[in-house]
Amino acid sequence: MNAVGAIRQIIIGDSNVTALLASGTSVFPTVLPQSKPYPAVTLMLGDSKPNDSKTSTSAIDNVQLVVGIWAKEYATAQAIGTAIRNSIDGFSGGVTTVDDSVVHYIDAVRFLTRRDDFDEENVLFYRAVNYDVRYYRDVPPLPFGTPYVTQSQAWFDALPEYDSDESAVADGLSVGDIYLTSDDHVSTPGGIPKQVRA
Repeated sequence: MNAVGAIRQIIIGDSNVTALLASGTSVFPTVLPQSKPYPAVTLMLGDSKPNDSKTSTSAIDNVQLVVGIWAKEYATAQAIGTAIRNSIDGFSGGVTTVDDSVVHYIDAVRFLTRRDDFDEENVLFYRAVNYDVRYYRDVPPLPFGTPYVTQSQAWFDALPEYDSDESAVADGLSVGDIYLTSDDHVSTPGGIPKQVRA
């Protein structure tokens, strides 16, 4: 899982953010390199929680991400925080990281909280902004992203409906196939696409 890498890619791909940083790539995982100039950003994984069901392990994890903003002026830290929020808050879709050419899929990014601090030793203003990132651990089982809304709806409408994985398999579906949960499904609310598990 590389939610940090995916969010970094979104940030460094936004010229409104990078114009405020010391360089276009001044976004680092966890810690700031000592030799790098300010302003800069750190991305730290704060927590990660699965979304398990009764019958399967989590396909989407809720990742708590801390965006740390470091700047010599308070107004700069504020401006960077606003630009990053405009860039990532509400984001949903696929992100290809440049360093490894891997596509990462994000269900949603949501702003949670922020706080300000001051690093007296280095004379830097620090803003910590917390986001919840719903990150797909595997490729999602449907057409993904804004360009595919029409195709997704057609795909969704064509799904067969079952009350359990067992009923789906008995009707001919295989492990990995997708079906729509009925209102009386044994483990999942009705009307949700579900993958047949072993």
